[in-house]
Amino acid sequence: IIPGNLFTKIETARCVNIHSSLSSRIKRIEADYFQDLEKGINEMMKVLYNKEKFFRKEMSSKYYESAIAALKGGKTSDFCEIMLTRYYDSKYRVKDKKPIADINSDDIEEAIRGIKIIYGGL
Repeated sequence: IIPGNLFTKIETARCVNIHSSLSSRIKRIEADYFQDLEKGINEMMKVLYNKEKFFRKEMSSKYYESAIAALKGGKTSDFCEIMLTRYYDSKYRVKDKKPIADINSDDIEEAIRGIKIIYGGL
């Protein structure tokens, strides 16, 4: 549970929408979680098996099975795409907040410059 005063700050804070192309997001996730391919796949399989009911409910049995199959086949980019498009994006998109700016983070250095400009001007 989030304390009331923190929740109020979150709800009233300025919002900057930082987005990235699907291919850039997949590359970042693969770099973070699958540098050691076997270890990364095993860890993701554990999560999916331990939370099977949850993921079947959240993203459907069809996409859960597809995610499992992608991992079993070593297709980490397919796995990441499924998880991003069928689970993460719908679950965590910003709702009911109008951003003061929109930043593309495909080029991290350019995104940092844009954020500094935005917050330097506030």
